[in-house]
Amino acid sequence: MENKIVEVDEVKEISELINQNLANMESIMKDLIGKGAFARVYKICLPEKNKKFALKVISKNFPKNLINPYLNFLKNFKKPFFAKAYEFIEDENNYYIIMEYYQFNLNHFIKEKMEIKNIFKIIEKLNVILFELNSKNIYFRNIKPENIFIVNNNGNLDDNFEIILSDCCNAYLFLYNQYNKHFSFNNYLAPEISHSKGIDKKSDIWSLGKLLYYMLFFEYLTGEESDFDFINYIKNEEFKNFLFGLVKEEIISRITWEKYFEDFIKFKNEISDTKL
Repeated sequence: MENKIVEVDEVKEISELINQNLANMESIMKDLIGKGAFARVYKICLPEKNKKFALKVISKNFPKNLINPYLNFLKNFKKPFFAKAYEFIEDENNYYIIMEYYQFNLNHFIKEKMEIKNIFKIIEKLNVILFELNSKNIYFRNIKPENIFIVNNNGNLDDNFEIILSDCCNAYLFLYNQYNKHFSFNNYLAPEISHSKGIDKKSDIWSLGKLLYYMLFFEYLTGEESDFDFINYIKNEEFKNFLFGLVKEEIISRITWEKYFEDFIKFKNEISDTKL
């Protein structure tokens, strides 16, 4: 059973390849490039055309009433912020979504402590997307390096680059909370999600703080007192308070989106490696 999303010649070929192998998908799912609680992502190639696709495989343990809103979001959200979903196929075990393939996610660049200027370049581009989503009451929820793709031709941050996201969450997908126990390992989920208390407009603020912390210190926030030793090393008191304000446990204590965007611009213009 198929639900067409976009008509593309190469996509048809990939679709045919998948349909022909539904009884033995292991034969084409050999190049695993990502995995989560319910989904695995594989690179699928058309060698003769040098064309690559990402194939997201979602277990049918994941309810269909969550899959349909996910597909509808990908199909109807027209801004160029998310990896395109081309086609949806299912068999008795899994859902298969053929998507755009991008070679470099943010983890490729966070191999060691990053330069401050590059951190701010990446977050600045991410902010453009989050501002747009925020204005539409769409929450990304899963702001983590694996879901942030750096798009350029050279695999570096020296030239102009764009950011494409994968794995979105909108209002319909708040049902994710029912399955929180499967996502507890995720370092970037806000506390209210991890504790099954719902999703708030500021949940993405917390995830942004986690991401920024990781990029700055090459360490994960764990909730222990030692986490804040790193932040306390920051000499710029205003930036230190800004970072603390992103990762407050209580939603009401977190910085607002308006204040976040305002302060980020300020720090981007002021902070250099020596000032941090």
